[in-house]
Parts: sequence; C-alpha cells; structure tokens
Amino acid sequence: MEAKLFSASSPEYKDSCNSYFTAFNNKFSPSAVARPTSVNDVAQLVQQLSTSTSQVAVRGGGCTPWKGAANIDGGITIDMRGINGVHLSDDDKIVSIGAGADWGTVYKAISSKGLGVAGGRVCRVGVTGLTLGGGFSFFTSRYGFVCDTVFNFEVVLASGEVVNANNTTNADLFRALKGGGNNFGIVTQVDLQTFPQGDFWGGMTVHPPTESAELLKALYDFATLQITDEYAHIMVSLGWALAVGGDMWQCGMQ
Repeated sequence: MEAKLFSASSPEYKDSCNSYFTAFNNKFSPSAVARPTSVNDVAQLVQQLSTSTSQVAVRGGGCTPWKGAANIDGGITIDMRGINGVHLSDDDKIVSIGAGADWGTVYKAISSKGLGVAGGRVCRVGVTGLTLGGGFSFFTSRYGFVCDTVFNFEVVLASGEVVNANNTTNADLFRALKGGGNNFGIVTQVDLQTFPQGDFWGGMTVHPPTESAELLKALYDFATLQITDEYAHIMVSLGWALAVGGDMWQCGMQ
C-alpha cells in the first residue's frame, strides 16, 4: 500500500503550507505533502520515494529557515506533526517525544511532575529541528546544547529501515545527528533526559534598534564576568519582525 500524498487542492496540503513558524516557508509550493502518523508510515513513505527523483523536505514545527529543510518548491514535504506523542519513562528520567511535537506540548506534559528538559525558549518551536541543529535553551549553562541531553534517536534511514541511535547503538549516527540537521535520516522520536525543575525567573524581552549599544554592552559585560553562574543564561539576537515592520532585538534571559 502506497503512502498517501496530498496535492495542492487538498485542505491537508493548504494547512501544511500555510502554518509555518518561519513565515517565508509558507511561500514554497511542494508538488505534494505527506502527513504520516506513525514511524511505519514514514518508513513506507521513504521506501516509496526511494524510486523517485523528487527532492524531499521534512517539517516538524516548521521553524528551520533555509529553503529545502522544512519546506521545498517542487519536491515532497513530509509533515511530521501527526507524530506528536509525549511519554515519560516509568522512572521519569527520560521523556520520549514524537518528531512533530513542539516544546509547549512537552512542557505541559512534564511540568506537573516538577520536571524540565533543556528545550526551546519559545513554545511553538518544534522539538526535532531545534535538537538536530544543536539547540540553545534556558539551561545551556548547566546542561550544554539541547542535543547534549539526547538519550536516543529513533531514525528512518534512506533504505526505509528503522533504527535507534545512541551511545552504544549506531554511535556514529548518534553523533552526526547531534547538530547535523536532517541530513542523515528522518528522526521520528527523540528521547531526552529530564531533570527536577520548578518555577524560575526568566523570559523574553524585545527592544528597538535604537537600544543596540546598551544591549551589546550588557551582553559583553555578562560574557566577561570573572565569576560564572551556571544558573544564569542570556542570548541576544537581531531579526526582522512583521509585527513591528522592521528590525528588533530579542533577548532571552534566565
């Protein structure tokens, strides 16, 4: 049985192509969209596409900004949002996350147990894209990149085979996926290590370009402190926002 592909006239296609976090991804027009709901669906789809000349993009939360990653013109986009389960292990030390889940879904599932993960600072951001890209979090000073806290990846290879990648099984693939993006297979599940975490002071602030000098000085002062604090974190970035019609500074702090 062939995997279902949705054409441009279908509501499934329109929903996929008009719901990206990164706005310009909404402008791309794949020839078809696939929307798997299980790892078996993904494996079947990969086997089906192995005889095709179409290029493939893989979409989780829809945040990865470069063309051909989360969406593509003229190829096949695999929308993973139907694989979005979040499950804690019996001892609460590992949380298993479907490739289509976003960080808000994860936090909602584990925070009631007093647990946290080194995850994204924006709830709408997808889990898999951030993790495969390395990933900064509010907890980077304590735990490193998001990918440093991965216990296991479930991956569909180009052959359609489903494998696990961790420190002892397919260790070379495990290392490659930790920052290697979606170049080595389609990740269908990410298992992350949890840690005890209650409320903390932190969040995001937004500033106009006229405050550039003050913000950069504050960042420099923080980065050059002689005494480090593993419970402190700051990230300053400059971007363009439709809501303000121009550039803005975004600061994430804990």
